[in-house]
Amino acid sequence: MTTYIQTDHFTNPLCALLDETFDSVHGAYLDKGTSLFETLATISAAEASAPVGGRCATLAAQVKHVAFYLDVLEQVVRTQQFERQDWGKIWRETSAVTPEEWQALKSSLRQSYDRIRALISYHSAALGVFPGGDPWEPASERLAGELADATGYPYPPIDIGCHYTGTLADWAVENGVQAAVDMELSNHQDAEFQKNLRAVEALLGFRE
Repeated sequence: MTTYIQTDHFTNPLCALLDETFDSVHGAYLDKGTSLFETLATISAAEASAPVGGRCATLAAQVKHVAFYLDVLEQVVRTQQFERQDWGKIWRETSAVTPEEWQALKSSLRQSYDRIRALISYHSAALGVFPGGDPWEPASERLAGELADATGYPYPPIDIGCHYTGTLADWAVENGVQAAVDMELSNHQDAEFQKNLRAVEALLGFRE
């Protein structure tokens, strides 16, 4: 029998470690005030322009390299394409920076990091209506079907080869709610108010 890990059991600790590393120390493994962004905020452009240890790449180049790595990671996850990268380009081209350039590098790193966090916390769209329970509870399946009829969202949900567990609908069913679903919007831009108004009407008329 296959054992599935709940998504939050993986993403929550990962996000906590990323937060400790980049943003705010909680005591997992760093000393207070030593996260990456906290540390970079104390460093001037002149200091960032000096070779680390007197002979290595500058801190400015190191920061740009971290941002580049995060960008490549995001691209690979989103496209599943492993393209060849010129990892040495930054070391060859980046050394001393002006105060404006240093601020731009830190801002670029922040943007790259925020995109990775958003990617980890990403919620899918357009797959349809997922009944609660593992396996799906019959009452949740009936509710999913009625909601799909009212809204036009796909049911059964589109199968992309992933087995989803640990959703709020699963938790609700496990804790005594007779019927629960996870219903996805068609995309990440539209609230689809009219569809969801019909969903509310269907929910209010639902009988187990």
